[in-house]
Formats: sequence, structure tokens, C-alpha cells
Amino acid sequence: MYSEAELAVLGDFAKTRKAGPPETLSDAMTVVATLGGYLSRNKDGPPGRQIQWDGRSASRRGRRWSRK
Repeated sequence: MYSEAELAVLGDFAKTRKAGPPETLSDAMTVVATLGGYLSRNKDGPPGRQIQWDGRSASRRGRRWSRK
């Protein structure tokens, strides 16, 4: 589902949030949703499609500046 470059961007972003790189698909999707504006609070439900789409777009833009 995610390329190596996208996983690298997600890992780099997770480090800025003082979290480890995503180990499961669920972790990766939460990081992507966070890029899209998801707050990941305890009482929040799972992220929706729009937040996932926004996060996926942000991760693709971030790939250009995060890794060369």
C-alpha cells in the first residue's frame, strides 16, 4: 500500500512527533491521517476518508523535501 519512500517520509514525520516509525498498517494510516489534520485524541473515532486523502496528499508533497 505504501512505497518505501512514503514509509520513510512517515517515519521521519513520526520522529518529529516523538513517536517511532509505523510498524503496522494501522500505525501508518494514523500517521497519514495526522498529516491530514487528525488529532488522534483518546475519544476521537477512527479517521475518515477525507482526512486520509488530505494526509496522503501531504505525504506525497513531503516526499519531495524530506528525502533526496
